[in-house]
Amino acid sequence: MQQIIMLWYLNQEREYLAKRVRLKLIADEREMFYVKWDIPPESRKRRRLQLASKLWSDPLNMQNVSESAEVFRSLLDFANQENMFQLNFVFPCDKKTWLGWNLKSNLLHL
Repeated sequence: MQQIIMLWYLNQEREYLAKRVRLKLIADEREMFYVKWDIPPESRKRRRLQLASKLWSDPLNMQNVSESAEVFRSLLDFANQENMFQLNFVFPCDKKTWLGWNLKSNLLHL
């Protein structure tokens, strides 16, 4: 069940980024990213989604991570900032530990 939820959130994020590709990048920038990420021009309809799905596809490859951050930064208006904030990904099921007894227990130990 948790994997299904994770995949749903991942697909939602990819669709959001694909929409931002259309809204935030001019045609020349889009083409540059498509060429850089080896997305063929024949796949006209799904190119934005293909780009979004290739982001952070190899988290152990630092070149992939830095190129993904470059695309992400340009899509979310962080292009003019020198430092980018730290991203924290938390699944909804992780928030349960703060509810109920654990929260009361943590407050008692302060």
